Amino acid sequence: MAAKKDKFDELAERELLSEIILTIKNGDDDARRVVIYEKMKLIADKKKLRDELIKLLNFGLTEQEEKSRKKKTDDLEEETSAIHSEIRSWGTSAIAHLSKLIKTSDKLSRQAVIKCLMRETEPTSRYWMLLAAYEMDTPLAELKPVVYSIAQKYRDAISNKKYDLMYESPDEGNDRVAPLAIAIQARWGDAGAVECLNTLMRSGIFGPMWSTCRALEVVGVRDMLSTLTEVASDRRTWPDIRNRCIIAIGAIESPAAAHALSGILGIERDPILRESVIQGLVNLGTIQSVRTLIEKSSKKEKSSYSIADSMLPALLDENAQIRHRAAEALLKVVGELIDDEQDDEKKKIADENARKGASEKIVAELLKEKVDAKDGVPKLVDALRAVDPPEANIASTVLNRYLFDEDLSIKQRAQHALRLLGGERAVQTLASQRSEVLAAYNNLLTKADEPIQKLFEETMAQARQSFLISQIMSIVVFVVGIGAIITGLWFAFTGEAGTTESIFGAGTTIIGVIAVLLDLMVRDPHKRVQEATSVLLRIKVIFLGYLRQIHQIDATFKHEFIEGGADFGQKDAEQTTRLINEVMNTTMTSIGQNLPIRKTEQLAVDETLKKWKESLKPIVEAAKENNAKKEAEEKGANEGQG
Repeated sequence: MAAKKDKFDELAERELLSEIILTIKNGDDDARRVVIYEKMKLIADKKKLRDELIKLLNFGLTEQEEKSRKKKTDDLEEETSAIHSEIRSWGTSAIAHLSKLIKTSDKLSRQAVIKCLMRETEPTSRYWMLLAAYEMDTPLAELKPVVYSIAQKYRDAISNKKYDLMYESPDEGNDRVAPLAIAIQARWGDAGAVECLNTLMRSGIFGPMWSTCRALEVVGVRDMLSTLTEVASDRRTWPDIRNRCIIAIGAIESPAAAHALSGILGIERDPILRESVIQGLVNLGTIQSVRTLIEKSSKKEKSSYSIADSMLPALLDENAQIRHRAAEALLKVVGELIDDEQDDEKKKIADENARKGASEKIVAELLKEKVDAKDGVPKLVDALRAVDPPEANIASTVLNRYLFDEDLSIKQRAQHALRLLGGERAVQTLASQRSEVLAAYNNLLTKADEPIQKLFEETMAQARQSFLISQIMSIVVFVVGIGAIITGLWFAFTGEAGTTESIFGAGTTIIGVIAVLLDLMVRDPHKRVQEATSVLLRIKVIFLGYLRQIHQIDATFKHEFIEGGADFGQKDAEQTTRLINEVMNTTMTSIGQNLPIRKTEQLAVDETLKKWKESLKPIVEAAKENNAKKEAEEKGANEGQG
């Protein structure tokens, strides 16, 4: 069974290898890229793949074709030769990529590429073969002679100014590969090569400038940064040349290149060029050495520059595609650099951290007052969706931190962004925020009602206590009076006439009768009970009416807060405050109108209502002051408008 499985695996690999070679020969450019960068890594036997690719380096180079290429007899043969040259070029690119997959020095492949380069005559093939030899880390002892032999004639012609680049080529047939060779020399630190490249870039002639830019796109030369930036910023230059210059800047592994691209992004409005700038920043932002240098220089200079920050203005671009590309780019430059060999769990964690970091950058920009709330905030919300699809849960979490910020502007922007962001998490966050606000509001009202409720309970308790004391006193007086009458009558009837006992009994009886009559006629316990009960009832009715109105206003306020959405604001809060003030004033008026006004009754009630009135008085006075202040401000505003 295992042998059968191995046989099928071997057959599948053979078919895949055949597909790769056939696609490189006959496929279009997109198909060729797929097999080189996606399918070649699936081949287990890399050496066998290498041998097949080396054969492609000689594709079409038969003795007959070499003779035909030298004679150039007709257009058909030239077209066939160009097709074969293209196949050899793609085969060369495949070998260069294979050397990266193998990750070991492949001497056989390097020697094959250099050998074919020396015999190759087609300009396109020569360009790609030289580039492959450079990218495969060919030892300088092997590569230098080849590079200098290609570059020498071209350099001499430009240095001696023997040729007018407008009308003739310094080295026909090497117009594309020679600038590449010179760029490699410049990368090695050859000052003469740098000067030659500067001459080509400032020639103002499309052909040499284009070839030089193409060379600098694949070979980053730090000394060319100034010239490339100058040409890229010159609006008089061909757009394609400017675009190529921007791409070349992105190939220079230096913080200065990132600063240059950031400057171009700030002033350039052409969408194609802006997109190239963004891609260049991504290239630099995903190189660890560049990141490290930027961090160190920022600390040394005490600045906060970062590639991620330089991309933020592109998130507000009028072009939707630019905004989307910038959001994707931000995610890449913020995230941790992870090798393809890292396990899936580490990649997942790194991806989540990148989304969080990008969301924090965007939210920080969104909360700035300089960003227009109507136009800028929606664009940045789109960027949040792009970096954190599909529900933008991380973005919602980041925005949630600012929902209770002390700065009203920040809080309102965060709320606005969450509403635009949408998604289940955003809805839950907003609902949670409103619930917390309502809970805080309810707690505030509860605390405010507690003193009033306590005061009311104390008032009722004092009234009941006064009522009870009055009842006890009446009962005591009545009992004492009745007791005195009974005692006096007993002494009067049991004692002899004219004796002390009879006189004492008669006097005691008279005193008891007077006490009972005074209690009934002056104090009138029954009437006082009725009046006290009436006072208690009126106090309770006034208080319950006050609470009912306050709670009704509160319920309306909560409803408007929940349903009002963006329309709910300061006017609603001011309206609620005004209604509460009116209720308090009405309550105080009711207290004065409905409680007893007779002197005896007023004295009985004043003490019990004193604390309540003192508690409400500062609130009413503060409300009056606020209303007066508001009226003065409105009057001043109206006079200013007038």
